Amino acid sequence: MKNVLKRARELSGYSQREIADALGVAVTTISRWENGHVESMPYYRRKLAALYEKKPGELFPALMIGKMIDLPPEEQQPEGRGKHPNFLRRERRLRNWSQEDLAEKIGAARGSISRWEQKEQGAKRL
Repeated sequence: MKNVLKRARELSGYSQREIADALGVAVTTISRWENGHVESMPYYRRKLAALYEKKPGELFPALMIGKMIDLPPEEQQPEGRGKHPNFLRRERRLRNWSQEDLAEKIGAARGSISRWEQKEQGAKRL
């Protein structure tokens, strides 16, 4: 993905500042995405693809081979920490972690992660 975003931006005739302003992010964020230091969130992947008049898979080839999760629309809009109705699941998926990955990272059982995520779903219905 390194330089794919930069080339697409340059071919579209945009500066990093113009893209940052259009997306409401810092110029350093655009630079970090272009240099491959961090991955953009799915919400921004779609916005970048639209700005560059490309399909998300053209800008983010890992989407095409299943190495990057593209979240469903209801989970794409970035929100403040903890405001999403299923925050734990959303954050886990944004990091491309399975329940097993998260369980290993925090020293919990996978079943606990599943139960915690289900409780968040239940709380949303109340």
